[in-house]
Amino acid sequence: MNIEQDWDVKLDVLLTSDEQARGAVKQYTRVSDKEAVLLFLAGALSGFAGQGRKSLRHCGDYFVSVCSLASDDIVGALVPQVLSLSKPLNSTDQAVQDTAARATGILASHPAFSEDSLNGLVATMSGPLGPWRSAIGEEVLKVRGSVLGLSYLFSRLAFRKMAGKLSEAMLNDYLGVVFDIIETSRDSLLRRSAQVALGQISLSGILPTELLSDERWVAIKDKLVTDAKAENEAAIKTIGLLTLPFSKDGHDNTRFRELLDALYDLHEIRSPEVHFSIGEALSSSAAGWNSKSLTTDFDVDEEVPSSSVPLSVLATICDKIIADCSASKPSLRKASSIWLLCLVKNCGHLQEIQSRLRKCQSRFAGLLGDRDELVQETGAQGLGLVYEIGDQALKDDLVRDLVASFTATGSSLAGGKVNEDTELFEPGALPTGGGSSVNTYKDIMNLAAEAGDPTLVYRFMSLASNNALWTNRSAFSKLGISNIFSDSSVNGYLAKNPKIYPKLFRYRFDPNPNVQRSMNTIWLALVKDPTEVVDEHFDQIMEDLLKSMLSGREWRARQASCAAIADLLHGRQPERYSKYLDEIFTKAFKLLDDIKETVRNSALKLCQTITNSVIRTLETSDRNTKRANTLLGSTIPFLLSEQGIESGVQEVQGFALGALIQMIKKSPGGPLRPFIPQIMEQFLSCLSSLEPQAVNYVHLNADKYGLTSEEIDKMRLSSIRTSPMMEVIERYLVDALDETSMKEFATRLEGVLRSAVGLPSKVGCSRVLVLLSMRTFLFRPYADRFVQLLSKYVVDRNDTVSASYCASIGYLLRLASDDLVLKTINYAKELFLTADDANQRAISAEILHSASKLSNDRFMSFAATALPFVFVAKYDRDEHVNKVFEKTWQDNVGGNRAVSLYIKEITSFVSSNLDSPSWAIKHTSALGLAHAIMALDPQIDLATSEMVWPVLVQALSGKTWEGKETVLEAFVKFSSQAKALWQANPKASEMMKTITIREAKRNNASYRPFGLAALGGVSQGRKDLDLMPDAIAVVSQVVENLEDKDDLMDVDSGNASNSKKIVDDTLAACVKCLLQCFNFALQIPSGAMKGYLDEVTRVLSTALKQSGRHVQKTLYEELDNLEKNLNTWITKQGNQESSVGELQGPLAALVGALLSAEIDASVEGIRRGRAQAAVAYITLCRQAGFEVDGAIARMVPSWREGERSGPVQQVLDQALSMLATR
Repeated sequence: MNIEQDWDVKLDVLLTSDEQARGAVKQYTRVSDKEAVLLFLAGALSGFAGQGRKSLRHCGDYFVSVCSLASDDIVGALVPQVLSLSKPLNSTDQAVQDTAARATGILASHPAFSEDSLNGLVATMSGPLGPWRSAIGEEVLKVRGSVLGLSYLFSRLAFRKMAGKLSEAMLNDYLGVVFDIIETSRDSLLRRSAQVALGQISLSGILPTELLSDERWVAIKDKLVTDAKAENEAAIKTIGLLTLPFSKDGHDNTRFRELLDALYDLHEIRSPEVHFSIGEALSSSAAGWNSKSLTTDFDVDEEVPSSSVPLSVLATICDKIIADCSASKPSLRKASSIWLLCLVKNCGHLQEIQSRLRKCQSRFAGLLGDRDELVQETGAQGLGLVYEIGDQALKDDLVRDLVASFTATGSSLAGGKVNEDTELFEPGALPTGGGSSVNTYKDIMNLAAEAGDPTLVYRFMSLASNNALWTNRSAFSKLGISNIFSDSSVNGYLAKNPKIYPKLFRYRFDPNPNVQRSMNTIWLALVKDPTEVVDEHFDQIMEDLLKSMLSGREWRARQASCAAIADLLHGRQPERYSKYLDEIFTKAFKLLDDIKETVRNSALKLCQTITNSVIRTLETSDRNTKRANTLLGSTIPFLLSEQGIESGVQEVQGFALGALIQMIKKSPGGPLRPFIPQIMEQFLSCLSSLEPQAVNYVHLNADKYGLTSEEIDKMRLSSIRTSPMMEVIERYLVDALDETSMKEFATRLEGVLRSAVGLPSKVGCSRVLVLLSMRTFLFRPYADRFVQLLSKYVVDRNDTVSASYCASIGYLLRLASDDLVLKTINYAKELFLTADDANQRAISAEILHSASKLSNDRFMSFAATALPFVFVAKYDRDEHVNKVFEKTWQDNVGGNRAVSLYIKEITSFVSSNLDSPSWAIKHTSALGLAHAIMALDPQIDLATSEMVWPVLVQALSGKTWEGKETVLEAFVKFSSQAKALWQANPKASEMMKTITIREAKRNNASYRPFGLAALGGVSQGRKDLDLMPDAIAVVSQVVENLEDKDDLMDVDSGNASNSKKIVDDTLAACVKCLLQCFNFALQIPSGAMKGYLDEVTRVLSTALKQSGRHVQKTLYEELDNLEKNLNTWITKQGNQESSVGELQGPLAALVGALLSAEIDASVEGIRRGRAQAAVAYITLCRQAGFEVDGAIARMVPSWREGERSGPVQQVLDQALSMLATR
């Protein structure tokens, strides 16, 4: 047995409002065991009268509910217990007092209650009424209990037709007190009890109208109206019941009209609950005892009195309320809608209402479009009532009108006429600034007048009409209408006209939650088996939805259609809707660019639904099923078309791409393979088009954001590698290629490479080529073709793209032919040699580095061609270029011995490029040769020397350039390495001397120090040459020029510099040159040597006048070396002491001049060098038998005295020790 929820509440409602239910209970009490009923009533009365616990207070309600339906013989048995109600009648609880008063009326009015007992009871209850004006506290409650108890007693005696048991004087006295309380009492509870009493007396028909003089009438009426306007429901009900004594003449009676007008005027009250009370009061006034609103008021076992209200009163009231339901004033329309609902509910069984049911139906239907949800609810409930009490024809007409209403495309603005006060929009919905908004029709007219545009009226009215239309539809969720549709679908209009289903299906997904809720309610009521109905009408529903996706200007129709199609497709086999896929996709993709965001979102969800459905089908399909082939054959071409991934709409592109990626991941390899070339082509092209435009902007304006292009490109590369497109290419598509699809894709990939514009697409192509190179056998036939193609495009304005292409070339060379590998190396060399800027030389470096790193075995097969070039190129003046070449060289060569291995190729390459029109190539070649020479062995064979010498001479020819000093340094080393050459070739020997002196005489301020140092260096290496005369001549001129401060004019370059550093470097070079040109290996006469010492002393003394720290440090280092070398030479002279002795004076003069020169004593290195030079001099004197110069001997103690440095002190102590032992 199923028990409904809230059955107790529903039962209470039935017993208080349904006549059949009440009649059934009444009949049951008559045929059932009376003892049981009596026992129940006696227990309830005992519990209520005893008031022992608060929970027993409900016993009074139960007693009244059942006792009012019980027969007199049962009630009569309870009459002796009347007096037990005196306690609850005087209770402080108002509800208890009300219940006790009514129970007293039912029991005391029973015939079994004796007349004496009745008079005694009346006298007892009338006692507190006398002094009611002075009553306070509990006395007031006693007065209230008496007023209520007597009202129910008098009225129930009248119901039983026993009013004569009490004298008329008693009634009149009682009514006098009631009138006085209503007129004068300030106690609201007491006044309310008097109003209830007046209503009961009026209802029972025993109110003597003559007691109400005109003056008293006006006073009482005004008090009732005042309390009614304060939402006092007792006053409202009393007004309705008070009309009954004056209703015989209907509207002709003035007092009757006044009371009705008072009820009409209460429409300003806001509370809906109060309006239901007003509706009940109007029903009572219109039909009297014929109104169902009074059913529960008759609670004794007697015949219900007949109504004395003329039928015309009901007709007039009904017509007025129907008319007011169309009022433009919202409060009146709302109140009238509730009143009409009450009137139909309470008086619908009467002919006057029956004849007006169509009008009521029309008016209730019109209320569905009201903006107020309560009014909508009222309209819906009213339609349900009309449907219940109408005949079948009326029911079908009602359903037809409702269907037309919610499938129509226009609205009549709630069915009413529009005047200037008609509210068309909610306040604040259309603000106009300053706190005001467009609300009424008058506001629209004013706005149009201010704007000078009359068309605004029509636009706003169209908007208002549309608003009313959808508000109307949202009301269809109400219980009354759903019941109508449910009934009509079984045996009415809808059972024969199923065309409602497509519209109703779409409206279930309307964006308005009220419309959505209402349509779902109707759907549940109308469709008992949704699956069967949708399957049966699938095509009609789909066609209607597709039509409404793009038709009209209704955004909500477009949005609802998308949502409805998504729901319709959910869970269905693809074969059921495959013929609609193209149209669905086409229209959904168009809506992805809709002006309304919610429509775009709905379209996106629809696309996702279709995609998910396809993916689920693919997941559950075998590798070669027809279903998978069919789905992919219709879906993928569309997604790859101009309507999909090639669309100009960003949202469409994004979704199509996402859908493709998901399908690729889930699709079996077989059905997908024919589409792989096209998919990969589109993905690679889209890598650039889908990149945010902001990236390009930032790339072009990197400096503004403190970034570099390289940093931005690095981030772009990272995003490309992690992009979903590259992921599916790497993980799914490349591996799925076979020979047939590879042939097609190679052509497409070549096209993308040629047409690619953006970095992402270019890098993506490069990455794909790398992946394809891993599939050795499949891609080998195409490797040469793509290496050649990449060589054409490797020079790109973006370094990142070039580097990426270089890497791809490196990978592809693994599969390339030998001929192409050689061509690629030669292409890199040619690119380097013909480069217009460092960028192209860097690309050349990257090509060879990638080949070396990624295809090393192939690269090393052509090492003799590549490595000599790499060696020379790694001395490019651009830091990035030489760094890459250096890395390539280091990766493939173990040490400098490789230079000896490739010296012939290096020399040949340098020789052919020293005449290059590019200074960068010339200089790089010269530097490459220089470093090659410096990497050779200390002694070079004659053949190698003869091969290198002319190239070296050519490298040194011409004017100076930055870096030439490195070539000069190599020349100095070569002079000592190529002893075989200058011994065997006198011309070469002479040329070497000429070049040395020429370079020393260069006037370029920056280069001159290196030229002078080279002169000294060659003198050290060429033991067969005496270069001192030339050195003295050159250095003397330089020193003189420096002294005249006209030394820094650069003849070769035209530049001038007064840098102190250059002056110091030049003077240091002069010192070094002079002191290194003493060639003790030759048999130079002592006289000549003495002359050299004198000249050197003179020149150096002049040079030291403007020397700096660098000069001083160099001076003492070279002086120390000179003294040591001289010591060695003197030792070798042996028996030629007489000639050696001639050197003592010049040597002492030189050393003394140099050691006594002013120095920067703050530098410890200089002081230490000076001390070491002194030690070397003393050692030389002791070895040669010379006398230590006295001045020098005196210098050493003075230096030691002021020296604080420990290391210097040690050297000076050594000198002092040697001086002491001489």
